[in-house]
Amino acid sequence: MKKLIYLAMIFLVPAIVFAAAFIVYKVPLGSLSADDYYNQGNTLYARGMYEEASAAYEKALAIKPDFENALKNAAYVYNKIGEYRAAAEKFSNLITIQPENPSYHYDYAVNMVLNIKQNNAGTIEEVEKAIAEFKRSDAIQAGYQKVKENLAFLEDMKAQYYSKVAGTA
Repeated sequence: MKKLIYLAMIFLVPAIVFAAAFIVYKVPLGSLSADDYYNQGNTLYARGMYEEASAAYEKALAIKPDFENALKNAAYVYNKIGEYRAAAEKFSNLITIQPENPSYHYDYAVNMVLNIKQNNAGTIEEVEKAIAEFKRSDAIQAGYQKVKENLAFLEDMKAQYYSKVAGTA
């Protein structure tokens, strides 16, 4: 019950504040701030309107490209709707903002791998980049999430690639 109340506070309060700003201040639709679009994205996400939420986050980022929370939420929504390349791109941007955050490296690598698996194709450079990002997250915080399992999977994928290349040469 406490979790439900907490979630309601997180999502409903920004929505109420956002709506009140329109009513009280009669803010013209064209003059929203990055924070306004971010809050709108959060409200849309809470309603399960993921495509619309991603559009709102993108509008926030168009105004403020280094808006960390908007980047993070955009990455999560892209992951949720299966747009793994877009999610990976957002995590790549987050890495430039917070290079010592193991979660950003980890999530970047995960979305790269999901994109490869989804499309049943990928370059060896993408696999090697994902390996490097998993290793980076583990270097920042030893034992981070399931890095070792993911690394084993990717190292196997890399070995298969190189054995195929060697077999065709």
